[in-house]
Amino acid sequence: MTTEKSMAIRDEPNEGLAYLPPKLVVARASEQAEALMGIVEKQHLYMRTGDKKYLEAEAWATILAFNQVHIETESIEEVWRDGQLIAYRAKVRLVHDVTGQVKGSAIMDCGLDEFPCRGKQGHAKDRACISSAETWAMSKAARLNYSWVAVLAGYEPTPADEMQRDPAPPLTSSKPVAKPKELYSPTTSPPPPANSDAVDIGYQEFWAFAREAGKGASEVANALNAVSLTEWLKLGKLDEPRTLRQAQKICETAWAKETAKPAAPTVPASGAAKRA
Repeated sequence: MTTEKSMAIRDEPNEGLAYLPPKLVVARASEQAEALMGIVEKQHLYMRTGDKKYLEAEAWATILAFNQVHIETESIEEVWRDGQLIAYRAKVRLVHDVTGQVKGSAIMDCGLDEFPCRGKQGHAKDRACISSAETWAMSKAARLNYSWVAVLAGYEPTPADEMQRDPAPPLTSSKPVAKPKELYSPTTSPPPPANSDAVDIGYQEFWAFAREAGKGASEVANALNAVSLTEWLKLGKLDEPRTLRQAQKICETAWAKETAKPAAPTVPASGAAKRA
């Protein structure tokens, strides 16, 4: 059983905080996206399904911290149907650390028959259900307000919690079932394409290379002739994927050309100087 309600409260440009020009908003979000990639990839704070990555609750909490926002639980309610307790409902809100402004809110249910509660009994089952409802509500509230930061970093806007709400039931047949070769676990990385470089560098190594060269996200995008590094990677084909190692080589070449400035032309001596 899954029921969800959600809502977001958006700021007016001049309400409480100064209005920021769109370019500055995008620049700040790009900086957050870059930092988010380093943390998420290092700590593996995502769930992979196919070639898509979905952020775990801890990653969404990191985005909230970037924006000086914390979670407050407004209420936990019981959900009853036909005289039977079937779920717990959590309502949370996002509150700015400095101004106290409410930046958004969300309501999420967790049913007592959903996967966090399975195998538990009594109070342990209720506690697991309430905790999951709060976590899901937090991820939902963060997504409603800051999903574009996750997308800029190359992740899906849907929280991982929502992707694993109702897993497929286990096979009951006693006969072994052969797995198709192309399938792999959602928690592991997919096999690399046959013609790709099997040993690619990670985001953390790439951005360390860029910082050592004194470059940021905008310089990387310019070198790649793309909107961003993430967008450049997405333009790769299925049979010819683009890699971070390729991006590094392109950036190295472009930045080397920038530093190789031509020598200053020789200024001819003036007539007076010649006579002297």
